[in-house]
Amino acid sequence: MAGAETVGRRRNKARGEVEIQVGGKTVCVAMTLGVLAEMETALQITDFDELSAKLSSPTPKMLLLLMRCILTGNGIEYDEAMLLKMQIPDVMRALTEMMALASFNGEEDGAEADAGNGQAQMLL
Repeated sequence: MAGAETVGRRRNKARGEVEIQVGGKTVCVAMTLGVLAEMETALQITDFDELSAKLSSPTPKMLLLLMRCILTGNGIEYDEAMLLKMQIPDVMRALTEMMALASFNGEEDGAEADAGNGQAQMLL
């Protein structure tokens, strides 16, 4: 990501991490249990099918909420103003990659992974 400062370490694809730019800094995030717990609370869901249904047609407000969950669940401090400046395609790409990598289906390239198991499917 050109022009962005990388914070911490580089992406570890084997751990399901993706890079996302927040406030001019590139951070590594993954779909951790912490992120899922944050999403469960924020979206008031009880299972993966409900999560998949909610993610199938996200609104801008929901994208902001999901980014808060992702950053908080990964222990990354952020400023609300930074989130408001994020580009929708960047957020959707990060979410899609994270969900595909979290499906653990053994594909080498998680971005192209078949996430059609009802637990990790997103629209894009």
